[in-house]
Amino acid sequence: MNWKDFFKPTRFKIILFIILLIITIFIPKLDQECIMTTNGVACRDVFAWGIGFPMFLGENYEGDLRPLEFYPMMLVVNLIVYYLLSCVIMFFYGKRSKL
Repeated sequence: MNWKDFFKPTRFKIILFIILLIITIFIPKLDQECIMTTNGVACRDVFAWGIGFPMFLGENYEGDLRPLEFYPMMLVVNLIVYYLLSCVIMFFYGKRSKL
């Protein structure tokens, strides 16, 4: 299998991609927002839902706490990651079914 076949969209890759998107909408993600205080660093957990949020949220060190917002760039990153993940899953499934 070459790279062109690996990235070529097929019906099963698209179905798996859509399933991954639907699943991640319902999986709660936590973000930890931290601020500097006189006593040190104060952190709190914030829930994030939907496909517009990154799969792995890091810590945000900011002057003040703000709610999580929709980031279009993170949506693009998530779509790319989910499609690559569906390509990898289908690649290994194809390898396994040939054995």
